[in-house]
Amino acid sequence: MLNRRYRFGEYQPIPDRDKGDFGLEGFTRDGTALQFYAAEEPLSVDALTEKQKNKITRDIGKLCKNSAQIARVLDLVRLHMWVLLVPRIESKSLLTHAAKKAEEVRAKALPICTDRFSITVQTDSGFEVERQQILDAKLAKIPLQVAEADANEIQIWSQSNSDLVETLDQKLAKLHKPPATEKKLKAQMIRHFLEGQNAIDFLHANYPSVAEQVRNCKQNKAKFLATESLTTAALPMDFMRETLTSYQDRLAKEVNGIGEQTAEILAHEAVADWLFRCPLDFEG
Repeated sequence: MLNRRYRFGEYQPIPDRDKGDFGLEGFTRDGTALQFYAAEEPLSVDALTEKQKNKITRDIGKLCKNSAQIARVLDLVRLHMWVLLVPRIESKSLLTHAAKKAEEVRAKALPICTDRFSITVQTDSGFEVERQQILDAKLAKIPLQVAEADANEIQIWSQSNSDLVETLDQKLAKLHKPPATEKKLKAQMIRHFLEGQNAIDFLHANYPSVAEQVRNCKQNKAKFLATESLTTAALPMDFMRETLTSYQDRLAKEVNGIGEQTAEILAHEAVADWLFRCPLDFEG
């Protein structure tokens, strides 16, 4: 994303395998230093903020201590800003701490820093355009994080959505499976739906443009699904399988950044959702 934000050669990463990186991930030719940090979660607001403050303190200490070596890396560049990129910012006290540390650096009058040197803390939300460009170019697949649905969650959802479960029961009965198999299939459909919803929530929170593409793709498929259900000559189980496969292929083709695993999760969610509601049905 940084390479897309800046022109070729304007962002310079600093390798850290040979005696470290002096607390700098890289720098730009206009004088912005960058450092990345992701504390191991889950953490409370106070615990996260304390770790982020400590990170600033440590790495600004390295900047001051190693200024002579850093000057040789920067060459003619003088730093006017040091940026800490983190996944989330939860407390204003972090910004106060950053301002205090920047003041300490200015007081040292380091040759590698300008007299307006500042420290800022940012998240990658400032790189939405660059992220979307990468996804549009299909240079990256979204690292999907999906919370699994356990038996207790399935039971609670079933009790709270008895009308949808009843519709599902009516449709699964048309598959003419043994009662035990039908029961397992019902549980699996609910599981697929819940885990797929978790995946969609993750996309909404982290990749909203991709989530919108998924929504449009699902709506477009659903438009004609009822007609297909009434006109197909395939057996119910075969038609359900064909619907799953065709929608999975459609997702992978039409939605940028969607890999095979993500498409499979979302396709199972859609089939379950369509069984709960009107679009997908089987002739008796």
